[in-house]
Amino acid sequence: MWDLISFETNKKVLSENLIKHNTVWNPLNDPIRFIIFLSIPYLSLVFYYHKRDKVLIKNIKSIFLYDNILKRNFNESINKELNFYTFIIFTLLAFEFFLIDFESLNHNLDFFHEGMWLSASQNLKLTGEFWTSSYVVRGLFADFYPYFVWKFTGLETIGITRFFNLVIIFLNKVLIVLILRKFCLLTNFNIQKS
Repeated sequence: MWDLISFETNKKVLSENLIKHNTVWNPLNDPIRFIIFLSIPYLSLVFYYHKRDKVLIKNIKSIFLYDNILKRNFNESINKELNFYTFIIFTLLAFEFFLIDFESLNHNLDFFHEGMWLSASQNLKLTGEFWTSSYVVRGLFADFYPYFVWKFTGLETIGITRFFNLVIIFLNKVLIVLILRKFCLLTNFNIQKS
């Protein structure tokens, strides 16, 4: 099946060297092959467990829809306690974020890391082209996020991209706390004890 997954390539885009040696390659081939290669055994396993245990789809529904059984049986005092701890953690995260010494982040340009995404964004700004202006190393958003941040804020500085990185880290911490809170709500240790 591996050779059957092959998309045509626009020969106008290909270099003369690739056309001369008759090696036509489409950049979609490898990601699609990878997804199919991993999804066939994974989905087979998922359907097998669902067929055998008859609980997989129900568990997925309860995670995303927070079904009524868990709502009815959950102790209200534990819910208040969990809300209190969540609020405390959010407050600590906010204090941590606002107590960052931004002056310590005022350092020279890191050519190997910041240069990678700053040059791609600058090339996009100058040429107006995503794919032909730069070599994409880490993906579309990872390499070009300064361009989007510059457009959104109206500021074209290195500092705004550094600040955006800090905001993303803060939002990831908040998201982790929310995921853990949801996990605690779904676990419901009082029901499990009986």
